[in-house]
Amino acid sequence: MEISRYELSLTVAGPVLPRATAIGRPGIHTPILRQGDRLDGLPVIPGSHVAGKLREAWTQLGEIAPDQFTDVDTLFGAPGFAPDAAVEGPAGQRKRVILPGDLVADHAGRPDGRRTRVKISDETGTVERGALQVLEAPYAPGDQVTFTGALIILGNSDEAPYAAEIADRLRICLNWILQLGGLRGAGFGRVLTAELKEANGKGQGALPEDADRLRLVLAFETPFCISERPVYGNMFHSVDHVAGRVIKGVLARLISHAHPESGVMAPVTPAILTRLHIGQAEPVHCPGTAAEERLEAAGGLSGRRPLPCPESLATAGDEVVVDLAEETEPVLIDGMAPSHPTDWKNTPDTVTAMMRNGADLASAGGKAVGRVMRVRTAISPERRRAARSQLFGQECCRVEDHVWLGHIDLYGLDQDERGHVRAALANLARTGLVGIGKTDATALIRVVPESLPAVPVPEVGRPIRMLIVTETLLCPPDVLGRHQGLAELRAAYARVIDELSGGTLRLHRAFTTEAMRGGAFHARKRPPKTQYRPWGVTQPGSLFVIEPTGTGDATPVLTRWSRIGLPVPPSVLKDYELDGIAADQLWNHCPWLPENGHGAVVFDPPRPEGHLQDRTRLTRIHLPDGLWATPEPDPARTSAGGEA
Repeated sequence: MEISRYELSLTVAGPVLPRATAIGRPGIHTPILRQGDRLDGLPVIPGSHVAGKLREAWTQLGEIAPDQFTDVDTLFGAPGFAPDAAVEGPAGQRKRVILPGDLVADHAGRPDGRRTRVKISDETGTVERGALQVLEAPYAPGDQVTFTGALIILGNSDEAPYAAEIADRLRICLNWILQLGGLRGAGFGRVLTAELKEANGKGQGALPEDADRLRLVLAFETPFCISERPVYGNMFHSVDHVAGRVIKGVLARLISHAHPESGVMAPVTPAILTRLHIGQAEPVHCPGTAAEERLEAAGGLSGRRPLPCPESLATAGDEVVVDLAEETEPVLIDGMAPSHPTDWKNTPDTVTAMMRNGADLASAGGKAVGRVMRVRTAISPERRRAARSQLFGQECCRVEDHVWLGHIDLYGLDQDERGHVRAALANLARTGLVGIGKTDATALIRVVPESLPAVPVPEVGRPIRMLIVTETLLCPPDVLGRHQGLAELRAAYARVIDELSGGTLRLHRAFTTEAMRGGAFHARKRPPKTQYRPWGVTQPGSLFVIEPTGTGDATPVLTRWSRIGLPVPPSVLKDYELDGIAADQLWNHCPWLPENGHGAVVFDPPRPEGHLQDRTRLTRIHLPDGLWATPEPDPARTSAGGEA
C-alpha cells in the first residue's frame, strides 16, 4: 500500500463556528474548538468534520456522475459493527483510503470577539426570556481565514495513478462544499476557496547496517484515542502510551495489500513483521505545537524512556521515600505502616522526577499528557442535522509539547530481513504513520540507532532488581482467584522465574500488582473448542528481586530479557490451551507477546534522589515463614527447557 500525503487548505469567510466541548472564556455559551483546548490556541476544524463534508459531497456527486464517484463506503467507511462482533446489526467498515487531519487556522482573529443570538417568542413577538446565546466569534463577517492541514490517501502500490485520481475527484468535491462548521442556516463558515496539493516529505537518510536496535520517535499531528479498556458503550478513554501492537497494526495495514516490489513498506512481509520486536512508546515532554517542530527538538533527547513507579517504593506520612526492595523482612517506617504506590493519592515529587527523567534526559520533565474531549455524531442527510442515537465521545490525548519514544529491535531477523526493515522505516519517515487509533491520527516519525540496554553482571549473593515496564503475562488467572493467598502467588512467580531462566535465577522477593484483562473481543479470539478465561496480567511498576542460583550462566538470560522482554511462560500457554498454536500464529490468540511490546523490563532502575538511607528509622517485623519469604519453586511444575 502506498501513502500519498497532501496539504489541504480551505479559505473561509467569517464568522465560522467549529464547536468545542471544552469550557470557553467567561460569558461564552458556545466556544470554538482550539488547538489543545487552550484559550489562546488557534481555531481548528476537526478532521472528522472535513471527512463528513467530503463524504456528503462525494455521495451527492455520485448521483450526477455514478461512474466516477463510486465506492463511497470503501473510501470513507461504513457505519455498523465488526463482522465478528457479538452484536446483531449491519456490518461496518473502517475508512481505509481518505484520512483528513485537523485543519488549523492561519491566524487567531480577535481574542475577545463574540456574537449574540436570541429566540423570538411566537406568542409575544419579542425576545423570549432566558433565550440569549453568546457565541465566540474571533472572525468578523467578511474576515478571511485559511485553515490548513494534512490529508492522507492510501492506495494499492501496484495501481500507480490511484492516489492521483482520487485527489482529482476530491478537488471537485472541495469545490462542491459551500460551508464548514455550525450554524449553516445563519450563514456561518462560507467556503471561499479550496486547494489540495502534494506534500510528501523527503524522508531520512539510510540507517547504518549495524543498527540492530532503533529508537522510534513519534510526533503526533492530531489528538489520538487508543482505547484499550472501554468504560461504557458510547464513550472511549484513551491511554497515554502507544503499545507496540498498535504500531504493528498500523504497519500491517500498510503491507497487507502492497505490491511485493513496491510500496512504502516493501519488501517487508507479514512473516517479518510478526517476528519484529516493537516496544511501547511512552510520552516525553518536548516543547512545541507543530509536529515538525517537536520532531526536530526531539533530536536532542537521549537516555532512557520514562519508567513506571516501582511498587517497592514506600512512604509514611511525608515526602520521605524508602525503597524496600532489599529488605529481608517487612518493616515499619517511623513506627507507621508503609504506603506503597497503589495506595498513594499524590505521587511525591522526588518519585515523579525519578520516573520521568533519565541520566541525561533532564529536560524531559514529568508533565502529564493533557486530555481533550471530542464529541461526534452522524448527520442525517434528510434532516441535515444530528441523527438520533448516534452520539459518542472520545477522550483523546493532547499531543502538543510531547513526543512519544519507543524502540524497534531487529533481534531474531536474518541480515537480509534487517536490511529490509531499516530501508522501509527510513522510507516511512517521508509520510509518517497513518491511521493510529480511533481518530485515525497521523504521526511524523524519526528512526535513529540506539545502544543496547545495560545488563547487570550476575553474581551469587547479589540481588538484582527487575522492574516490569509494560503489562506482562506471567501467571494463569487461577493464581489470582479470590481463594488464593499471598503464598500461592509468590510461589507461582518463583516457578515462572525458574522456568524462564532455565534454573539460573531464583526469585528472592516480589512487589507486584495484577489485573484481569478480557471481555467480548478476547473471548472471540480464543482458539476453537477452548474455554474462555480472562488474562491475569502483571502490571507495570511491579518489581522482582532476583538473584543467580550459581547453576549455569545467567548472563544470556538477562541479556535477552533486557533486550526483548519476558516471554510468556510455556506453562502459562499450556494453561490457556495455547501450547498447540504455531509460533507465527500465536499473536492472533494471545496479545501479551514480547514482540508486541509486552514483558519489557529494566534492571536496577534508579532510585529517587534523596530516598531514605537512614535504616535506623525502620522497625523490622518478624512473620511466620511463607508470608514474606518466597518459597522455593516446586520442581514438579518447573520446565527444564529454559526460555520459551
